[in-house]
Amino acid sequence: MDIFSILGNDFFKALTGKYQNIFIDCLEIIYGSYRTELSYGIDKDILIAQLCDYFEQNSSDDIQFDDDQDVLHDSRSKANEFLRKLKSYGWIEYEFDNNGRAKIVMPSHSITIMQALTDITKNSEMEYQSEVS
Repeated sequence: MDIFSILGNDFFKALTGKYQNIFIDCLEIIYGSYRTELSYGIDKDILIAQLCDYFEQNSSDDIQFDDDQDVLHDSRSKANEFLRKLKSYGWIEYEFDNNGRAKIVMPSHSITIMQALTDITKNSEMEYQSEVS
């Protein structure tokens, strides 16, 4: 089984490194919003607004990624950069509707991982069945 042929080589970069907690928080916001939408896609502008709120409330520090020279000061640039990174890592994809508006969607493998992470953090009891021969 070659999991990285499905996920890509950079998929887990969001879960490691300096900003792993911010990535997880952003993924939780996307996943939570994604689950409530009937169309299985979130309007990018709405999601940017939600992420801006998150950054305004939780992250007043400047952000600079190791692979980038730019320092992110304001919440909007942070929200856009984290979305860009999540897209490049394979966590989200963009789709465009008939009006050309961008929608953020999560591929099925991202949804599966987010469901597992949610179950782990909620400490949900898992039910297992087995047979005794």
